[in-house]
Amino acid sequence: MKKTYFAAIFLSLAAVVLFAFSPQRLGSVKGSVTPVDGASQVWLITAKDTLRSGIQNGVFQVTGVKPGTCTLVVEGISPYRQTVRTGVEVFEGTETNVGEIILEKAKKSSAPLW
Repeated sequence: MKKTYFAAIFLSLAAVVLFAFSPQRLGSVKGSVTPVDGASQVWLITAKDTLRSGIQNGVFQVTGVKPGTCTLVVEGISPYRQTVRTGVEVFEGTETNVGEIILEKAKKSSAPLW
């Protein structure tokens, strides 16, 4: 009887330890940029991390993202400006597609530089 009791306790504790240390499944964020040569890289900013990815042929993918809400920043190349998209939701083990991001040209300043 004591052996069964201790075996049950051991199995219960082993199960708790195994599930307590199971790795968190990360997500990813992908999308595209138009025009394809208008941006150099994207940044994904979360509460605790900042991740970066390059853009190839107008397409990007940021991997290894912890689940939660983040901000996507597209770093434009002149004459295009930086574009920010807030509230991007990343879910465990899934790929979030933010779709096409159309870059806008930076407004020219009419003020003199001197």
